[in-house]
Amino acid sequence: MIIRSKRIYTEDGLVDGWLRIENGVIVEIGQGENENAIDYGDKRIIPGFFDTHSHGTQGYALWSEGDTFDL
Repeated sequence: MIIRSKRIYTEDGLVDGWLRIENGVIVEIGQGENENAIDYGDKRIIPGFFDTHSHGTQGYALWSEGDTFDL
């Protein structure tokens, strides 16, 4: 699969280009257009980043097994 965006964030900075992904792994990053790419326009693509921010719910906390808090 190849995906394209004007805003791919890499360790070297922002890239207007595309990513080629095989078996869930980024194997190549290129600059500019790629006619075979799924175009994400100017949506941000941040490889390797995921949001671990979470909150407890229903009186439970997620930071330690068994911890609770008062509602």
